[in-house]
Amino acid sequence: IPTRDTTAAPRMASKSHSEGVEKWTNSDVLKFLERNDLVALVPIFEENEVTGLDLLLLTEDELRSMLGITKLQAAKVKALVSSDAARPDIEEPGVSHDFQTGAIPRISDRLEDCGEDEAELSDLRRAGTGVSLPAPTATAPTATAVVADEMPTVSPATGWLLQPPAATATAAAAAVAQPSTPPPPRVVGTVIPMAVAPMLPPGTGALQLDAHTVALYQRSVASITQLEGERVAQELPAARSRLAATRKRLQLQEGKFEELRKEEAKRNKKLEELVGGKWYPGKYILGAKRREEKINRKTEKLEAVSQKVRAVASQLEELHAAEHQQSNLVSELAAKCTALDEARSFCSTLLQSAFAGGAVGDARENMLEAEVAALGPKIEEVRRFKSVYGKAYELMRGAREALDQAWQMLESASGLATIDVASNFLSPIPMMNSPGGLMVDIMKRGQMRQGVELCQVAGELALKSRAMVPDMPRVDAEKLRRLRMGFGMMDVVFDNLISDMMVASKIRGILGALRSVVSDVEYAERWLHGWISGRIDGDLRVLETTLSSKRTELHSYRMHLLEQWIAARARGAVSEAPPPPLAVRPSTVAIGMPMPAYGYVL
Repeated sequence: IPTRDTTAAPRMASKSHSEGVEKWTNSDVLKFLERNDLVALVPIFEENEVTGLDLLLLTEDELRSMLGITKLQAAKVKALVSSDAARPDIEEPGVSHDFQTGAIPRISDRLEDCGEDEAELSDLRRAGTGVSLPAPTATAPTATAVVADEMPTVSPATGWLLQPPAATATAAAAAVAQPSTPPPPRVVGTVIPMAVAPMLPPGTGALQLDAHTVALYQRSVASITQLEGERVAQELPAARSRLAATRKRLQLQEGKFEELRKEEAKRNKKLEELVGGKWYPGKYILGAKRREEKINRKTEKLEAVSQKVRAVASQLEELHAAEHQQSNLVSELAAKCTALDEARSFCSTLLQSAFAGGAVGDARENMLEAEVAALGPKIEEVRRFKSVYGKAYELMRGAREALDQAWQMLESASGLATIDVASNFLSPIPMMNSPGGLMVDIMKRGQMRQGVELCQVAGELALKSRAMVPDMPRVDAEKLRRLRMGFGMMDVVFDNLISDMMVASKIRGILGALRSVVSDVEYAERWLHGWISGRIDGDLRVLETTLSSKRTELHSYRMHLLEQWIAARARGAVSEAPPPPLAVRPSTVAIGMPMPAYGYVL
C-alpha cells in the first residue's frame, strides 16, 4: 500500500497537551478551561489552585463538593480531561505518536519475548497469502508444466512500509521478467509480404498442456459458467433457511397433533363408559333424560376434537411433502455447490501450475504475479506485528487492572493505618495492645500485603509487555523492576504507636511510588491500543483487500491467456509471433547487389 510521508513536519501540540495532564500547573488548567469554553470555572479553579494531578485523582463528586460547582460542570471537566489525557504525547524524541504517519515501532526479535514459537510462526505463514495446491486426483489432473507456489518466498524487510510499492513491484517484476532475446538482424530494403501462419499469444510459447487436460479445463469452465448463472451459491443459504423453518413448523404441528390425539382418546373413552352404563353422579336420581343429555354433549365434543385432529393431520401431510421437496432441493443445491467448488479448484490449480514463474505469460501476467508475490511477506509481517502488539496490549491491560486493585487495597490500608495511629493516642494506656486495635492492625497489614503482591504481579506483566515492544515510550523499566521486587519486608511488631506510624509511613511511600507507575502503565495501554486500532488493523485490511483484488485480476487474466492459447492451438499455431523488427533506416545500397552480411536484398 502507499507509504505515508514521514518527512513532513509533525503536528505541533500545545504545552498542556505535550506535557501530560499529570504535569499540568494551575495556569495550564486555566488555559485548558478557556480552550474548552469553561470560562465561568476559571476563577474557582484559580482560587483553589487546582492542578492537573488534582483533576486526575479527584472524582466528579469530590470536585463538585470541594469546588462548589454543579454536577454537570464536574462531569464536563472529567470527560474533557479524560479525552485530553487519552491523546498520545509527543514528548519522547525519536518515537512517532501519530498512528496515521510514520513507521510502526519495531517489535522484539527474540521469540521468547514475544511469546511465540516456531509452530506459531508457521501457523501465521500458513494463514498468510500462499495458495495451497490440492493434491492431484483422477478427476482433477494437473498440467504437465512445473508446479510451483503462486507466491515465491521473499525475505521480508524490517518494516512493511519502508519502501514505496512501485519500487517493490518494479523490482519483483524485473526478477521474473522474460529472458532477453538477441536483437534481430537489421533488414535493408523492401519487405515482401508472405502468408502469415497462426501464432500463439505472446508469452505462451512455453506452455504445454495435453488434450485431455484442455478438455477437462473447458468442461470445468463451462460448468462454472452454468452453475454461476443458476446462482446456486446464493440459492443454497435461502433454501436451507426455508427447510429449517419448515422443519420447525412440522415439529410444532406434530406436538399439536399428539395433544389432540390424546384429547380425542380421552373423550372417546368417557363416551364409551357413559354408553356402556358406568355409574356417574345423578344416574339413578335424574334417570334416562340426564343420561341422554350427557351422551349428546360428549358426542358433540368428541366430534369437534376429531375435526381438529383431521385438520391437523392434513396440515401434517402438506408439511411432510414440503419438507421432503425442500430437503431434495437443498441436497441438489449442495451437490451443485460442491461441483462448483471442485471446478473452481481445478481451474485455479491448473492456471497456477501452468503460469507459475516468469517463463510462461506475457509482461502483464508476470507483473500481476510479482505484485501478488510481493504482498505475501508484507501481510505476514503485519499479522506478526498485530499478534505481538495484541499480546503486549493484553499484558499491559492486565498490569493496569492489577495496579488498580493494588491502589484500592493500599488506599484502604492507608485509611486503616491512620485510624490505628489515632487510636493509639486516644488509648487510656498508650503503648498497650487492645483487641480492637489488634484487629485493625491485622486488617491493615493484610490489605497492605495483598496490595504489594498485586504490585509485583503488575510489574511482571508490564515488563513482559515492554520486552515485546522495546520502543514503548514513557515506560521506565527500572520502575517496573522495583515494582516487581516489592517494597521490602514488613516489621513483625504489632499494635504499638511506633510500629503503626512506621507502617502508615511505608504505605504512603508505596502509594507515592505507585502513582507515577500507574500513569505510565495507563499511557502504555492507550498507546498500544492506538497503534492496533488506528494503524495495524487498517493496514492489514488494506493489504488483504489489495491481495484479494490482485489475485482475482491475475486469475481472470490467466484464464484469458489460456483461452487464447487453446483457440490458437485449435487453428494450428505452434509458436509465438516473432518480435517486431527494428525501425528500417534509409540505405544507399543499390537494389540487386549481393550483401554478404544480410544475404541477397530484393
